Amino acid sequence: MSREFIVYNCKDILISFGPYSLTGLADDAFLTIEDMAEEVSPTAGCDGALTTSIDPNACSKVTITNLYGVKANRILTRLAAGLRQGELITHPLLIKKRTGEVLLSAETAWVAKVPNSDFGKKAGNRQWVIYTAESERDDV
Repeated sequence: MSREFIVYNCKDILISFGPYSLTGLADDAFLTIEDMAEEVSPTAGCDGALTTSIDPNACSKVTITNLYGVKANRILTRLAAGLRQGELITHPLLIKKRTGEVLLSAETAWVAKVPNSDFGKKAGNRQWVIYTAESERDDV
C-alpha cells in the first residue's frame, strides 16, 4: 500500500502586497486566510422550515504574523498611517508557493489597522490584518 508523502516548507510561502515582498514571518503560525462570508447559511423557521442563503461576498481576511522589528512591519505601518486621515491605500495581494501554486489573489487589498504592540522580555510578534475586496482562493 502506497501512502501519500508531502513535504511542507514554510519558506515556500511567498506574500506580495503591491510592490512589496513581505518577509520576516513569525516562527509558528504566520498566515491565516479566512473567507469573510459563509458560503451557504441556513435559516430555520419556527415550524422547522429551512431556507438556505448563498452569500455572494468574495472578500477575505488575511492575518499575517511578523517578527518584531522586521521591515514588513514598517511597510505595513506606513500603509496603515493614512487610515487616520481617511486615506485608504490599496494594493493587489498575492500569496503563493514557490512552485507557483496560488493560495490567494486579490486585485484590491488594504491594511485594516496598526496592530497591538506587546512588549516583554523577548521580542514578540506583530499580527497584521489585511482585508481584500473580491478574492480567489485555491485549494489549501
